[in-house]
Amino acid sequence: MPQGSSEDLWQNLADQSFSTAADVQGSTVPVRSDAARVTQLLTNVGNTLEADLSIGRAPEAITPEGLEELLREHAHRIHTRHCAAVHEDVLAALARIGRPDGPVTPRCLQRRIHLCLSDVTPTAPTVESLIASYAVDAAFVAEAEQPASDALTFVDHLETAVERLFMVDLDGDGEFDTARTLLVEALSCEPWERGVLVGKAAERLRGFDDMVGEYRLMV
Repeated sequence: MPQGSSEDLWQNLADQSFSTAADVQGSTVPVRSDAARVTQLLTNVGNTLEADLSIGRAPEAITPEGLEELLREHAHRIHTRHCAAVHEDVLAALARIGRPDGPVTPRCLQRRIHLCLSDVTPTAPTVESLIASYAVDAAFVAEAEQPASDALTFVDHLETAVERLFMVDLDGDGEFDTARTLLVEALSCEPWERGVLVGKAAERLRGFDDMVGEYRLMV
């Protein structure tokens, strides 16, 4: 199949050439796969593609098998070990973005992921959703052994990460530290006030993954 035709297919979300969830390895997507975690997986893959494209390190084309391997690699990083959830998340991610008929360019894949993530209906952020979105990145910069799975550990990792990002001028103009302060307040306030503080923290954490992506290229 010509590369141009493959890219046109990937830009059409309704095209019948994409495999459905039931076609992926002959099974439906496991219901155990957490939607927020799969969103984080696709976000990480999209950010990696964007970074590779920006420095000219991306391959000319990615095969369907290469796409699965790319998703599996990032799923392993999220779970930090081999487990059944890695396989489930890969299946769920493929079901969301579809499987290409042949090789596609990294830019086409990055656009496809962006379109699929943009199609997700936004929900009010929670402490748990922020942990799911940013724990892996915060742990990387903080050089923690494991990503945080609870709020207090996440705040600790975030504090260390913000300090290190500040040292290399990637601290988001102080927004990330403000987010950490808001989360600390949210953990000790009344439940009715918590949602407001977490929402403000989420707004200030936008771009944190991009800054960590730049940090990864520096270390």
